[in-house]
Amino acid sequence: MKDFGIPRAGLIGILEDPPKSEDSIGPDRLIEMADEIKKRRRDEVNNE
Repeated sequence: MKDFGIPRAGLIGILEDPPKSEDSIGPDRLIEMADEIKKRRRDEVNNE
């Protein structure tokens, strides 16, 4: 499993929440978060 800076247990907990739960994150938001993290990491590498 690729590490996006999210603890695996936390990620699994989010995915297991029922879709209507306040704590759950839909797949679209999860993809957005992953893209934001990838972009941030890319920027960090470029700034070094």
